[in-house]
Amino acid sequence: MKKDIDEKLLNAARTRGILVLESLDDVGDFEVFGNTRIHLIFKGRSKAGRALCLKVNLRAIKAELEGEEMPVDRTEIRAFERIGNQVDWAPKLVAASDDSSWFLREWVGDFTTDRIKKVDWTRQKL
Repeated sequence: MKKDIDEKLLNAARTRGILVLESLDDVGDFEVFGNTRIHLIFKGRSKAGRALCLKVNLRAIKAELEGEEMPVDRTEIRAFERIGNQVDWAPKLVAASDDSSWFLREWVGDFTTDRIKKVDWTRQKL
């Protein structure tokens, strides 16, 4: 876990992620994989064995903890919606919350984003 994120925030995001994953019928085992400055990331498996990734938006959880309403960036979710689960090169979106505080997609591999240059992974390109 990155140490520059408040532990109370990470705990609240962990609790949210567990509640989401437990509420989904198809999800089996799961664990916290790590975090970025934007998301807490869970790695899990569906009951059928498909690898899954849950991303809980830390900014949304922080706004909730502080009693604020904060518009959440839906760029990544919109990209999945636009692709429409119809191409082989993109992970499939499984589910997303209406408020964009979390989304569940297929897992694409450990540390894959570490291999992508930041210049190739911009909001404009998404």
